[in-house]
Amino acid sequence: MSFLKKFSQKKELGNYKGKIITVSAQKGGVGKTTIATHLAVSLVKHLNKKTLIVDMDNQAHTGSALNRVIDSYRGRFSEYLLDSSKNIMDIVYKSEIENLYYIPSDTTLTETEGRLSSKIGKELILKKLLETPKTHFDYIIIDSPPNMGNLTISSLVASDYVLIPTELSTLSVDGIRGVIEVLESIVENFNPELDILGILVNKFDSRTKTTNSIFLNQLKESYGLYLKEPYLPNSTVFKKAQHFGDTVFDYEPNHKITELFKNLTESIFSNI
Repeated sequence: MSFLKKFSQKKELGNYKGKIITVSAQKGGVGKTTIATHLAVSLVKHLNKKTLIVDMDNQAHTGSALNRVIDSYRGRFSEYLLDSSKNIMDIVYKSEIENLYYIPSDTTLTETEGRLSSKIGKELILKKLLETPKTHFDYIIIDSPPNMGNLTISSLVASDYVLIPTELSTLSVDGIRGVIEVLESIVENFNPELDILGILVNKFDSRTKTTNSIFLNQLKESYGLYLKEPYLPNSTVFKKAQHFGDTVFDYEPNHKITELFKNLTESIFSNI
C-alpha cells in the first residue's frame, strides 16, 4: 500500500449523528470523572441512548470508577493519537451495561501528550479519530485531564459541547474563567460550533448556607445561563459506589442521589 493511499482508507460509518461532550475542569478534585461516568451510564439507563465514554486521563480513573462493568484492560489509545490513519473503532469495547461502550486510557498518555506538541495539526487529531465513532453512537462523553494541556485542547476541538463541574470554593469557581478563556480561543481558531452545555455544582454542602450563597450568587451573575440544577450534594454514596466499581444507579438504586442525578441528566440533555 502506498504512503498516501493508507490515509484515504474508508472506515465503516454508522447511521447515528452523535454529539461529543467533554467534561472539563482546570482544577482536579471537583468530581470530573464521577460526573462523566454517571452521565454516560444515566444516558444509557434513563434516556436509552447508545453512549461511548472516552478516558483521556492517564490516571485511568474512569476504568477504576466503572471496573465492575468494564474490563480493567489498559488500552493502546496513544498509538491512535499518534497515528490518525488508524481506525479508533478497533479499541472501542463493550461494557456489561447494554449500549454503554468505552475507550480505555493508557499509561503512556502523559508521554504522548508531550510528543503531540511537535505534531502539525495536533489540535485536530482527536476530532479526526472520532469522525467514525460519531456515526455509531448517540453520545460520546470524554473525561479529559484536569488541566488545559494538549489532550484537553484536542478533546474540546473535537467536541460539540463542554460540561464544566465546579465546587463552591474560590479556586474552583475562579478556574471556570480559565476554562472559558480556552474555550473562546478554540471557538475563534478551531471549532466555532463549540458551546457550553452546562456548569455543574458538585459536592454541594447544604449546611454552609452563607458560603453557598456567596458562590452561587457569583456563579449566577457570571454564568447564570449555563448553571444547571439540581446541585449534586457532597455524599459518600458516590465514593462507596466507586469503591465497588459501580455507579449509584446500580449500587443504591433507591437512594435520593440516584433520582437527583437522573433529573440532572434530563435537565442537561433536554435541549440537545
